[in-house]
Amino acid sequence: MGKSKEAILAIAGLATVMTVGQPIVQAATYTVQQGDTLSALAEKFHLSVEELVQTNQLADRNLIFVDQTLEVPNPATVTNTDLKAEARAKAEAIAQATVEQANAEAQLAQAIAKQQAEAADAQQLVVKAEAAAAVSKPTPQPVQPVQVAVKPAAQVVRSAAAPVAVPVASAGGSTYQQFIAAGGSASMWHQIVVPESGGNPHAVSASGHRGLGQTQQAWGAGSVAQQTQGMLAYANSRYGSVQGALAFRSAHGWW
Repeated sequence: MGKSKEAILAIAGLATVMTVGQPIVQAATYTVQQGDTLSALAEKFHLSVEELVQTNQLADRNLIFVDQTLEVPNPATVTNTDLKAEARAKAEAIAQATVEQANAEAQLAQAIAKQQAEAADAQQLVVKAEAAAAVSKPTPQPVQPVQVAVKPAAQVVRSAAAPVAVPVASAGGSTYQQFIAAGGSASMWHQIVVPESGGNPHAVSASGHRGLGQTQQAWGAGSVAQQTQGMLAYANSRYGSVQGALAFRSAHGWW
């Protein structure tokens, strides 16, 4: 039987034959096991640490070795039953620890094997995907140079006809005068109104834009004052100011 399965107790110098449970009446020896300490052995044998040190002439009371034989002095209170029960308990604890360690190692080995298998499967999928991509990938053809004609950006034309240089007259004065009276400015008239509608409040383009400012909103069909106010509101809401609208119209040719 292995030492890890049963504690070793060597009984020497027996004067009489002992039975289970009978006290040991002669001196005995004890073989040190894994995990033993001198203080634990002294308590087990109902001795003091000093008695074990002196009996065995130990140089260091804190140092004993596995399989070291110790003499147990005056073991009158120690029985075979006590020693065997102690050894059995220790052997069972060692066996249990060994089984738990073996189970843990087996689980770790299974986890590692599973990870390796998954990694191998993933690598195989990558290889298959690369092979499939290589088969389906068309052979690259030489690229022929293409001449692209670049056309200038189309401008939005909102005028219904050629601009009229002379402002249209009405009962309330000329359209220009009504435009200025309603809050319009000369720069707005010359840079937006004349290019867009020729100053004609009734101008309608082919795309359906109407009035002085050429819009599809309702104010494009109103009076000159209404169209002027509509243009001012549009300039402020879209471009932030009349000057912003003038700059955009100058840069793009429409507004």
